[in-house]
Amino acid sequence: MRLRLIVALAFAALAVAAGPGLRPTPAATARAERNNLVGVWTGTWTDGNAGAHGGAVEMIVTEGPDRPAAVAHLTFIDGGVADTVRREGRFTSRGLYFELVGGGTLVLELASGRLTGEFAGGPDVPVRYGLLDLTRKS
Repeated sequence: MRLRLIVALAFAALAVAAGPGLRPTPAATARAERNNLVGVWTGTWTDGNAGAHGGAVEMIVTEGPDRPAAVAHLTFIDGGVADTVRREGRFTSRGLYFELVGGGTLVLELASGRLTGEFAGGPDVPVRYGLLDLTRKS
């Protein structure tokens, strides 16, 4: 009985010390508008597991024929070799979502004028899991 009381008090103290939790930042909860996503984006990709391997990436986003369809042409540059893929996806409240060949996904969020996100799976991307950081090309 005494041990239960000690455990309960320890959890209560931990809950008070932790506070109400993290609050979302305004950039993370803002709605991404289509006109802010359509265009040419350029930046870098990195291996999400090792972080040391990476390269350049360029992405052209257009609206698809059906709403909320998005079409992206992605060019990954890895060691001087460029590989371009075309993917159809959709606009989301935060950015873009694409399914990749082989069951993978590419998810990007717009925050503070940058598109950031990750991709996983698919033989049409340079690594099995990677991160993207893109800015609008002028």
